[in-house]
Amino acid sequence: PAYATVDAALYYSAFRSKVNFALNVNNISNKTYWIGAQNYLRLFPGAPRNYLLTATYKF
Repeated sequence: PAYATVDAALYYSAFRSKVNFALNVNNISNKTYWIGAQNYLRLFPGAPRNYLLTATYKF
């Protein structure tokens, strides 16, 4: 079956800073969906809501 998820990202970079931050949220609505359907015997659940926080330092 078809599905759609909503993802978002927030980025922060201070002026003249060597450090950047990013916060990603995937599947904001935490909707259950199925992927990998090769036939009716092989359905796999998609990833639930998850968060990713990243810090990057530029040398």
